[in-house]
Amino acid sequence: MENNRSIKFASAFTEGGALYAFAKKVMDEEELELCFRGNDNAVNIYFNNLLVWKIYSMRSGFKVEVSLHKSITPNTRKEIADKLKNELGFDSLYENKEIKRYPSIKKQAVNSEFVNKTYDVIRPMLNEYFEGGKHKEKLRQQELFRSLDDYQKHHGLYVYDLELQDKGESKKGQNLSDMIAVRYESGKANSLALVEVKSTKIACYDIKSGIKPHLKAMWKYINDSNKMVEKKKEAFDLITQYKELKVRKTPDDIKSIKEIDKYEVIMILTDDAKTFYEKMKEEINDYIEGEKIKCVFYKWENKQLEVID
Repeated sequence: MENNRSIKFASAFTEGGALYAFAKKVMDEEELELCFRGNDNAVNIYFNNLLVWKIYSMRSGFKVEVSLHKSITPNTRKEIADKLKNELGFDSLYENKEIKRYPSIKKQAVNSEFVNKTYDVIRPMLNEYFEGGKHKEKLRQQELFRSLDDYQKHHGLYVYDLELQDKGESKKGQNLSDMIAVRYESGKANSLALVEVKSTKIACYDIKSGIKPHLKAMWKYINDSNKMVEKKKEAFDLITQYKELKVRKTPDDIKSIKEIDKYEVIMILTDDAKTFYEKMKEEINDYIEGEKIKCVFYKWENKQLEVID
């Protein structure tokens, strides 16, 4: 089976299509992003890189699922599930006050009223998840994903997807990248990059998922030629479909992605992670040299990427 996140029902999200109301909502709300998940025959919609909707293509129509995250309180989850059921007809499964199946509904098509009302119902979950500045890294990932759609402003980098994951594999514990990008030079695609974002000190030094484990895992991944050939084709397919949907900016030259023969690892540091790196720079550089990893470090400051020497 092909390992490719492009989808076969992209036309449903174009103007006049059965799911266009979702695409329009993403275009209207800067916190929302739409990402194709063709390996699951689905589309994910994120709020600040937190999954909120998963839309599946079915034999007849579509299934719309709302993700009720375990990090929010059980009472909030139950309240939202009940509202989705009573006001919009969603179905979910609860046992002993714990959710066993996310709320979902089958639809032949959706309109703006349905999408907007669903969004209004789930807003308490989103507010609770991010209240008090929690989950800073997700906020920065969203900021970067939204900002790095103009490669001419940011060292040629065009980020086109979130949360690297291959078909049939779990992302948990693999230390795969937060984002995937194409680097452009002189208007032509030059390389494909795995991009990891670190915003907090604990995210940097964590023994299982800190800077060093991520660098090692991403370097191993890009040295698997079969996987990177798959990712190159996927990049071309995804960006072509984004252009069709108009949900985000796309580069003028997409065809040159097919000619990419270079791959790279990128680490972007924000907030407290920048301070941590300055203190541990020598140790991290020794690790990179010992593992023979090629990596570019950037810091994100004032909504600009700056190379860290």
